[in-house]
Amino acid sequence: MTALKKYQRLECFGLWRATPHDQRREVHVRFGDATLILIDPKSGTALSHWSLPAVEQLNRGTFPPVFAPGLDSGESLELEDPDMIAALETVHSAVQAAVARPGRLRGMILAGTALALIAGGTFWLPGALVTHTASVVPFAQRAEIGQRVLDDLSRVTGAPCNNQFGLKALAQLSERVFGPVDTPILYVMPEGVEVPLHLPGDVIILPRRLIEIGV
Repeated sequence: MTALKKYQRLECFGLWRATPHDQRREVHVRFGDATLILIDPKSGTALSHWSLPAVEQLNRGTFPPVFAPGLDSGESLELEDPDMIAALETVHSAVQAAVARPGRLRGMILAGTALALIAGGTFWLPGALVTHTASVVPFAQRAEIGQRVLDDLSRVTGAPCNNQFGLKALAQLSERVFGPVDTPILYVMPEGVEVPLHLPGDVIILPRRLIEIGV
């Protein structure tokens, strides 16, 4: 997403709720290449990772704006920093522009579906083919496609884990394994997934049994 280069490493503070029933708490907000990372300013621990293209403003026309990683999410984030607000609006505009071109989006969805199948079959496909296919789809479309695939998958497997402590542990695991830059978002599905799946938009699906092996 070339238009977002000027926002790389953008950081500010915001007020976050893990659920609508929780008290607001101050968090350190970091704008990454693919995700919005919410960090505990005292411990430095990542509390949550949001896919940038999935971020929606819940109270348009009102200040301070309140954002969420999808309209159905229980999380929310109140921001007052003008640069961070502008960055999230830029992402939203880019996603909306892609949706406004249905013919092109249809082609991107087909390309993304092919990308997901290729990613799942990397044990027999050459790595160069996977890399090339991923490179021809812009990130905004990959993230949108990944979210759609995740929504469809959830109807079969059940909703992913949304426990606050579980999400915190997954965020820590992802950052420890992949590093603080371009950190993928991890989801654990309750059933129907036997092996890890890598969806477009840096989303990784983990089977429940993989997490419970050491329990």
